[in-house]
Amino acid sequence: MESAVYGFGSNSFWQLGNGTTQDAHSISESIILNPGHHTYQYDSVKTVACGANHSLLLTQNGILYGAGSNSYGQGCLSESFKRLALSDDAVFETIACGWNNSFAIDSSGAIWAFGTNSHGQLGRDQRSGSEARVVQLDNQTRPVKIALGQRHSLVLFEDGQVWGWGETKMGALGSAQGKSIALPSRLVLRDGTESFKDIAAGQYHSVVVTKQKSVVTLGSRKRNRFGQLGYSEPEGDHSTEPASDSIEHDVQLPTSHCSIVPTYVFSGWSHCAVVFNNGDCVMWGRADLGQIPCKIDPVPAFLPPVLVPALRKCKELCLGSESGMANLSDGRVCCWGWNEHGNCGNGSASRVFNGLGDTVSKSVAVVGTENRKVETIACGFGHGFVVMRVEVDLVTGTRSRGNV
Repeated sequence: MESAVYGFGSNSFWQLGNGTTQDAHSISESIILNPGHHTYQYDSVKTVACGANHSLLLTQNGILYGAGSNSYGQGCLSESFKRLALSDDAVFETIACGWNNSFAIDSSGAIWAFGTNSHGQLGRDQRSGSEARVVQLDNQTRPVKIALGQRHSLVLFEDGQVWGWGETKMGALGSAQGKSIALPSRLVLRDGTESFKDIAAGQYHSVVVTKQKSVVTLGSRKRNRFGQLGYSEPEGDHSTEPASDSIEHDVQLPTSHCSIVPTYVFSGWSHCAVVFNNGDCVMWGRADLGQIPCKIDPVPAFLPPVLVPALRKCKELCLGSESGMANLSDGRVCCWGWNEHGNCGNGSASRVFNGLGDTVSKSVAVVGTENRKVETIACGFGHGFVVMRVEVDLVTGTRSRGNV
Protein backbone atom coordinates (compact mmCIF):
# COMPACT_ATOMS: atom_id res chain seq x y z
CA MET A 1 0.00 0.00 0.00
CA GLU A 2 1.05 3.57 -0.73
CA SER A 3 -0.41 6.79 0.62
CA ALA A 4 -1.83 9.87 -1.03
CA VAL A 5 -1.61 12.92 1.21
CA TYR A 6 -3.87 15.91 0.62
CA GLY A 7 -3.04 19.28 2.20
CA PHE A 8 -4.95 22.54 2.49
CA GLY A 9 -4.85 25.85 4.34
CA SER A 10 -2.01 28.16 5.34
CA ASN A 11 1.17 27.65 3.33
CA SER A 12 3.30 30.79 3.62
CA PHE A 13 6.30 28.76 4.85
CA TRP A 14 5.86 25.68 2.58
CA GLN A 15 4.22 23.76 5.43
CA LEU A 16 2.00 21.87 2.97
CA GLY A 17 5.11 20.47 1.32
CA ASN A 18 3.81 21.16 -2.19
CA GLY A 19 6.61 23.42 -3.41
CA THR A 20 4.69 26.72 -3.21
CA THR A 21 3.97 29.37 -0.61
CA GLN A 22 0.38 29.92 -1.73
CA ASP A 23 -2.45 29.08 0.65
CA ALA A 24 -4.51 26.16 -0.64
CA HIS A 25 -8.23 26.84 -0.21
CA SER A 26 -9.21 23.55 -1.85
CA ILE A 27 -7.99 20.07 -1.11
CA SER A 28 -5.15 18.96 -3.36
CA GLU A 29 -2.65 16.12 -3.50
CA SER A 30 0.11 18.27 -2.15
CA ILE A 31 2.98 16.21 -0.82
CA ILE A 32 5.87 15.27 -3.05
CA LEU A 33 8.73 13.63 -1.17
CA ASN A 34 12.22 13.80 -2.61
CA PRO A 35 12.81 10.96 -5.10
CA GLY A 36 16.10 10.12 -3.41
CA HIS A 37 14.26 8.82 -0.35
CA HIS A 38 13.60 5.39 -1.81
CA THR A 39 12.39 4.15 1.58
CA TYR A 40 9.19 6.15 1.11
CA GLN A 41 8.22 4.52 -2.19
CA TYR A 42 5.34 2.12 -1.55
CA ASP A 43 5.65 2.82 2.18
CA SER A 44 2.40 4.18 3.57
CA VAL A 45 2.14 7.25 5.77
CA LYS A 46 1.27 6.52 9.39
CA THR A 47 0.42 10.01 10.58
CA VAL A 48 0.94 13.74 10.01
CA ALA A 49 1.21 16.54 12.58
CA CYS A 50 0.78 20.29 12.10
CA GLY A 51 2.49 23.18 13.88
CA ALA A 52 2.03 26.90 13.31
CA ASN A 53 4.12 27.04 10.13
CA HIS A 54 5.66 23.58 9.95
CA SER A 55 4.55 19.97 9.51
CA LEU A 56 5.87 16.52 10.37
CA LEU A 57 5.11 13.30 8.51
CA LEU A 58 5.78 9.80 9.82
CA THR A 59 5.83 6.68 7.64
CA GLN A 60 4.79 3.20 8.74
CA ASN A 61 8.42 2.08 8.90
CA GLY A 62 9.29 4.85 11.36
CA ILE A 63 10.96 7.42 9.12
CA LEU A 64 10.34 11.07 10.02
CA TYR A 65 9.98 13.91 7.50
CA GLY A 66 9.52 17.64 7.94
CA ALA A 67 8.48 20.65 5.84
CA GLY A 68 7.93 24.34 6.39
CA SER A 69 9.49 26.84 8.76
CA ASN A 70 12.60 26.04 10.75
CA SER A 71 13.04 29.45 12.36
CA TYR A 72 13.14 27.87 15.83
CA GLY A 73 14.76 24.57 14.88
CA GLN A 74 11.35 22.83 14.87
CA GLY A 75 11.87 20.93 11.62
CA CYS A 76 13.62 21.74 8.39
CA LEU A 77 13.26 24.78 6.15
CA SER A 78 12.05 23.02 3.03
CA GLU A 79 9.46 23.53 0.31
CA SER A 80 8.90 19.77 0.19
CA PHE A 81 9.01 17.06 2.83
CA LYS A 82 12.58 16.02 3.67
CA ARG A 83 13.83 13.37 6.03
CA LEU A 84 14.80 14.56 9.52
CA ALA A 85 17.92 12.80 10.75
CA LEU A 86 17.44 13.14 14.51
CA SER A 87 19.38 9.95 15.13
CA ASP A 88 21.30 7.43 13.04
CA ASP A 89 19.23 4.47 14.18
CA ALA A 90 16.01 5.74 15.79
CA VAL A 91 12.72 4.33 14.50
CA PHE A 92 9.85 6.64 15.37
CA GLU A 93 6.33 5.65 16.39
CA THR A 94 4.50 8.84 17.44
CA ILE A 95 4.81 12.54 16.53
CA ALA A 96 3.30 15.82 17.72
CA CYS A 97 3.70 19.50 16.85
CA GLY A 98 3.32 22.54 19.06
CA TRP A 99 3.28 26.15 17.92
CA ASN A 100 7.00 26.27 17.13
CA ASN A 101 8.29 22.96 18.46
CA SER A 102 8.13 19.26 17.64
CA PHE A 103 8.16 15.97 19.54
CA ALA A 104 8.69 12.36 18.44
CA ILE A 105 8.63 9.08 20.39
CA ASP A 106 10.95 6.35 19.10
CA SER A 107 10.60 2.57 19.36
CA SER A 108 12.65 2.49 22.58
CA GLY A 109 10.22 4.87 24.27
CA ALA A 110 12.59 7.84 24.18
CA ILE A 111 10.91 11.23 23.68
CA TRP A 112 12.74 13.55 21.29
CA ALA A 113 12.03 17.30 21.53
CA PHE A 114 13.25 20.15 19.32
CA GLY A 115 12.29 23.73 18.49
CA THR A 116 11.53 26.76 20.64
CA ASN A 117 12.24 26.43 24.35
CA SER A 118 11.37 29.95 25.50
CA HIS A 119 9.27 28.67 28.42
CA GLY A 120 10.96 25.33 29.01
CA GLN A 121 8.49 23.51 26.76
CA LEU A 122 11.21 21.12 25.52
CA GLY A 123 11.68 19.74 29.02
CA ARG A 124 15.16 21.14 29.59
CA ASP A 125 16.92 24.30 30.71
CA GLN A 126 15.68 27.33 28.78
CA ARG A 127 19.24 28.39 28.00
CA SER A 128 19.86 25.18 26.07
CA GLY A 129 19.64 25.06 22.29
CA SER A 130 16.79 24.07 20.03
CA GLU A 131 18.40 20.92 18.61
CA ALA A 132 16.75 17.52 19.03
CA ARG A 133 17.46 15.89 22.39
CA VAL A 134 15.85 13.18 24.45
CA VAL A 135 13.69 14.40 27.35
CA GLN A 136 14.94 13.04 30.66
CA LEU A 137 12.03 11.55 32.62
CA ASP A 138 11.81 9.50 35.80
CA ASN A 139 9.26 7.03 34.44
CA GLN A 140 10.11 3.49 33.35
CA THR A 141 6.93 2.77 31.36
CA ARG A 142 6.32 3.69 27.75
CA PRO A 143 4.90 7.07 26.70
CA VAL A 144 1.71 6.69 24.70
CA LYS A 145 0.60 10.24 23.89
CA ILE A 146 1.98 13.78 23.68
CA ALA A 147 -0.20 16.89 23.98
CA LEU A 148 1.26 20.34 23.26
CA GLY A 149 -0.10 23.78 24.11
CA GLN A 150 1.43 27.05 23.01
CA ARG A 151 3.91 27.06 25.90
CA HIS A 152 3.42 23.80 27.80
CA SER A 153 3.82 20.09 27.13
CA LEU A 154 2.16 16.95 28.51
CA VAL A 155 3.01 13.26 28.12
CA LEU A 156 0.78 10.32 29.09
CA PHE A 157 2.44 7.02 30.02
CA GLU A 158 1.19 3.43 29.93
CA ASP A 159 0.90 3.32 33.72
CA GLY A 160 -1.48 6.31 33.71
CA GLN A 161 1.05 8.86 34.92
CA VAL A 162 1.13 12.27 33.24
CA TRP A 163 4.26 14.42 33.23
CA GLY A 164 4.32 18.06 32.18
CA TRP A 165 6.66 20.99 31.75
CA GLY A 166 6.75 24.51 30.32
CA GLU A 167 4.72 27.54 31.32
CA THR A 168 2.86 27.15 34.62
CA LYS A 169 1.53 30.64 35.42
CA MET A 170 -1.72 30.01 33.48
CA GLY A 171 -2.48 26.88 35.48
CA ALA A 172 -2.13 24.40 32.61
CA LEU A 173 0.17 22.21 34.71
CA GLY A 174 -2.05 22.22 37.78
CA SER A 175 -0.49 23.19 41.09
CA ALA A 176 3.07 23.53 39.73
CA GLN A 177 4.62 26.70 41.14
CA GLY A 178 6.39 29.59 39.40
CA LYS A 179 6.07 31.02 35.91
CA SER A 180 7.48 27.92 34.21
CA ILE A 181 9.24 24.64 34.91
CA ALA A 182 11.91 23.44 32.50
CA LEU A 183 12.29 19.98 34.02
CA PRO A 184 9.46 17.41 33.76
CA SER A 185 7.16 17.24 36.77
CA ARG A 186 4.52 14.63 37.52
CA LEU A 187 0.93 15.88 37.37
CA VAL A 188 -1.03 15.32 40.58
CA LEU A 189 -4.41 17.02 40.96
CA ARG A 190 -5.27 18.83 44.15
CA ASP A 191 -7.60 16.03 45.23
CA GLY A 192 -4.71 13.55 44.97
CA THR A 193 -5.63 12.12 41.56
CA GLU A 194 -2.47 10.94 39.82
CA SER A 195 -3.65 8.38 37.27
CA PHE A 196 -5.17 9.33 33.92
CA LYS A 197 -6.66 7.83 30.74
CA ASP A 198 -6.18 10.65 28.24
CA ILE A 199 -4.81 14.18 27.85
CA ALA A 200 -5.22 17.24 25.62
CA ALA A 201 -3.64 20.70 25.60
CA GLY A 202 -5.24 24.00 24.66
CA GLN A 203 -3.50 27.32 24.19
CA TYR A 204 -3.12 27.99 27.92
CA HIS A 205 -5.08 25.13 29.50
CA SER A 206 -5.11 21.33 29.70
CA VAL A 207 -7.85 18.69 29.70
CA VAL A 208 -7.51 15.23 31.27
CA VAL A 209 -9.66 12.13 31.70
CA THR A 210 -9.03 10.55 35.10
CA LYS A 211 -9.10 6.86 35.91
CA GLN A 212 -12.14 7.76 38.05
CA LYS A 213 -13.93 8.61 34.76
CA SER A 214 -14.04 12.38 35.27
CA VAL A 215 -13.11 15.07 32.75
CA VAL A 216 -11.03 17.79 34.41
CA THR A 217 -9.74 21.06 32.98
CA LEU A 218 -6.69 22.89 34.32
CA GLY A 219 -6.15 26.56 33.65
CA SER A 220 -6.59 30.16 34.76
CA ARG A 221 -9.85 31.92 35.59
CA LYS A 222 -8.49 35.05 33.93
CA ARG A 223 -8.06 33.18 30.64
CA ASN A 224 -11.49 31.51 30.74
CA ARG A 225 -13.13 34.16 28.56
CA PHE A 226 -14.72 31.54 26.30
CA GLY A 227 -15.66 28.92 28.86
CA GLN A 228 -12.93 26.55 27.67
CA LEU A 229 -12.55 25.26 31.23
CA GLY A 230 -16.07 23.85 31.02
CA TYR A 231 -18.07 26.41 32.98
CA SER A 232 -21.67 26.84 31.89
CA GLU A 233 -20.57 30.44 31.38
CA PRO A 234 -17.36 32.33 32.22
CA GLU A 235 -17.61 33.23 35.90
CA GLY A 236 -17.51 37.01 35.73
CA ASP A 237 -14.79 39.43 34.75
CA HIS A 238 -11.43 38.28 36.12
CA SER A 239 -9.28 40.63 34.07
CA THR A 240 -7.93 42.28 37.22
CA GLU A 241 -6.98 38.98 38.88
CA PRO A 242 -3.46 37.58 38.58
CA ALA A 243 -2.96 35.15 35.71
CA SER A 244 -1.57 32.69 38.25
CA ASP A 245 -5.10 32.23 39.67
CA SER A 246 -5.12 28.61 38.51
CA ILE A 247 -8.03 26.24 38.97
CA GLU A 248 -8.91 22.60 38.35
CA HIS A 249 -12.49 22.21 37.17
CA ASP A 250 -14.51 18.99 37.06
CA VAL A 251 -16.44 19.49 33.83
CA GLN A 252 -20.19 19.11 34.31
CA LEU A 253 -21.22 16.98 31.35
CA PRO A 254 -24.81 16.84 30.05
CA THR A 255 -27.10 14.91 32.39
CA SER A 256 -27.68 12.32 29.68
CA HIS A 257 -23.97 11.44 29.74
CA CYS A 258 -23.19 11.40 33.45
CA SER A 259 -23.16 7.58 33.50
CA ILE A 260 -21.35 7.12 30.16
CA VAL A 261 -17.60 6.60 30.26
CA PRO A 262 -15.45 9.39 28.73
CA THR A 263 -12.61 7.95 26.66
CA TYR A 264 -10.76 10.63 24.69
CA VAL A 265 -10.36 14.40 25.02
CA PHE A 266 -9.35 17.03 22.45
CA SER A 267 -8.64 20.74 22.57
CA GLY A 268 -8.15 23.69 20.25
CA TRP A 269 -7.07 27.12 21.46
CA SER A 270 -10.33 27.73 23.34
CA HIS A 271 -12.73 24.90 22.47
CA CYS A 272 -12.71 21.33 23.75
CA ALA A 273 -14.29 17.95 23.07
CA VAL A 274 -14.73 14.62 24.82
CA VAL A 275 -15.65 11.36 23.07
CA PHE A 276 -17.42 8.67 25.09
CA ASN A 277 -17.20 4.89 24.86
CA ASN A 278 -20.57 4.80 23.06
CA GLY A 279 -19.27 7.08 20.29
CA ASP A 280 -21.02 10.28 21.40
CA CYS A 281 -19.16 13.59 21.32
CA VAL A 282 -19.66 16.54 23.68
CA MET A 283 -18.01 19.93 23.04
CA TRP A 284 -17.70 23.25 24.87
CA GLY A 285 -15.89 26.58 24.73
CA ARG A 286 -15.50 29.25 22.08
CA ALA A 287 -18.08 29.10 19.28
CA ASP A 288 -18.21 32.51 17.57
CA LEU A 289 -16.07 31.37 14.63
CA GLY A 290 -18.01 28.14 14.17
CA GLN A 291 -15.63 26.08 16.35
CA ILE A 292 -18.48 23.92 17.67
CA PRO A 293 -20.55 22.37 14.82
CA CYS A 294 -24.02 22.75 16.33
CA LYS A 295 -27.05 24.30 14.66
CA ILE A 296 -27.56 27.38 16.83
CA ASP A 297 -28.80 30.72 15.50
CA PRO A 298 -27.54 33.27 16.28
CA VAL A 299 -24.08 31.83 16.79
CA PRO A 300 -23.05 32.33 20.45
CA ALA A 301 -19.66 33.54 21.66
CA PHE A 302 -19.22 30.33 23.66
CA LEU A 303 -21.13 27.22 24.68
CA PRO A 304 -21.33 25.07 27.81
CA PRO A 305 -20.85 21.32 27.29
CA VAL A 306 -23.32 20.24 24.58
CA LEU A 307 -23.89 17.03 22.64
CA VAL A 308 -22.85 17.27 18.97
CA PRO A 309 -24.98 14.71 17.09
CA ALA A 310 -23.16 15.27 13.78
CA LEU A 311 -19.96 13.81 15.28
CA ARG A 312 -21.49 10.65 16.74
CA LYS A 313 -19.28 7.63 16.04
CA CYS A 314 -16.87 9.56 13.85
CA LYS A 315 -13.77 7.46 13.30
CA GLU A 316 -11.32 10.24 14.06
CA LEU A 317 -11.51 13.77 15.45
CA CYS A 318 -8.96 16.56 15.75
CA LEU A 319 -9.23 20.23 16.72
CA GLY A 320 -7.17 23.05 15.28
CA SER A 321 -6.58 26.44 16.88
CA GLU A 322 -10.09 27.70 16.05
CA SER A 323 -11.46 24.93 13.83
CA GLY A 324 -12.18 21.23 13.73
CA MET A 325 -11.91 18.20 11.48
CA ALA A 326 -13.55 14.78 11.53
CA ASN A 327 -13.22 11.51 9.65
CA LEU A 328 -16.86 10.44 9.52
CA SER A 329 -18.08 6.87 9.54
CA ASP A 330 -19.37 7.16 5.95
CA GLY A 331 -15.90 7.91 4.55
CA ARG A 332 -16.21 11.69 4.34
CA VAL A 333 -13.80 14.14 5.94
CA CYS A 334 -15.45 17.34 7.11
CA CYS A 335 -14.06 20.58 8.52
CA TRP A 336 -15.68 23.51 10.29
CA GLY A 337 -14.87 26.80 12.01
CA TRP A 338 -12.30 29.53 11.33
CA ASN A 339 -11.25 29.40 7.70
CA GLU A 340 -9.12 32.47 6.98
CA HIS A 341 -6.44 30.47 5.14
CA GLY A 342 -8.75 27.97 3.50
CA ASN A 343 -8.01 25.47 6.27
CA CYS A 344 -11.54 24.06 5.96
CA GLY A 345 -10.62 23.02 2.42
CA ASN A 346 -13.95 24.13 0.96
CA GLY A 347 -12.60 26.38 -1.78
CA SER A 348 -13.11 29.64 0.12
CA ALA A 349 -11.83 31.59 3.11
CA SER A 350 -15.26 32.04 4.70
CA ARG A 351 -16.09 30.59 8.10
CA VAL A 352 -18.02 27.34 8.17
CA PHE A 353 -20.95 27.59 10.61
CA ASN A 354 -24.09 25.78 11.76
CA GLY A 355 -23.05 22.17 12.03
CA LEU A 356 -21.93 19.44 9.70
CA GLY A 357 -25.46 18.66 8.57
CA ASP A 358 -25.65 21.96 6.70
CA THR A 359 -22.05 22.20 5.57
CA VAL A 360 -20.98 18.79 4.31
CA SER A 361 -21.50 19.84 0.71
CA LYS A 362 -19.48 23.04 1.26
CA SER A 363 -16.64 21.66 3.35
CA VAL A 364 -14.06 19.02 2.60
CA ALA A 365 -15.75 15.85 1.39
CA VAL A 366 -13.19 13.21 0.57
CA VAL A 367 -15.01 10.13 -0.65
CA GLY A 368 -13.08 6.90 -0.80
CA THR A 369 -13.31 4.32 -3.56
CA GLU A 370 -12.81 0.59 -3.40
CA ASN A 371 -9.06 1.10 -3.77
CA ARG A 372 -8.63 4.41 -1.93
CA LYS A 373 -9.74 4.90 1.68
CA VAL A 374 -9.24 7.65 4.25
CA GLU A 375 -6.48 6.50 6.60
CA THR A 376 -6.02 9.44 8.98
CA ILE A 377 -6.42 13.20 9.30
CA ALA A 378 -4.45 16.05 10.87
CA CYS A 379 -5.68 19.52 11.84
CA GLY A 380 -3.29 22.29 12.85
CA PHE A 381 -3.25 25.98 13.60
CA GLY A 382 -4.05 27.06 10.04
CA HIS A 383 -3.61 24.02 7.82
CA GLY A 384 -4.59 20.37 7.65
CA PHE A 385 -3.99 17.04 5.90
CA VAL A 386 -5.95 13.99 4.82
CA VAL A 387 -4.03 10.74 4.31
CA MET A 388 -5.58 8.11 2.05
CA ARG A 389 -4.43 4.54 1.57
CA VAL A 390 -3.88 3.76 -2.10
CA GLU A 391 -3.44 0.47 -3.88
CA VAL A 392 -0.45 0.51 -6.22
CA ASP A 393 0.20 -1.82 -9.12
CA LEU A 394 3.82 -2.79 -8.41
CA VAL A 395 4.37 -3.73 -12.04
CA THR A 396 3.09 -0.58 -13.74
CA GLY A 397 3.31 1.79 -10.80
CA THR A 398 -0.27 2.89 -11.42
CA ARG A 399 -2.05 4.38 -8.43
CA SER A 400 -5.81 4.16 -8.05
CA ARG A 401 -7.62 7.48 -8.16
CA GLY A 402 -10.22 8.56 -5.66
CA ASN A 403 -12.82 11.33 -5.72
CA VAL A 404 -11.95 14.58 -3.96
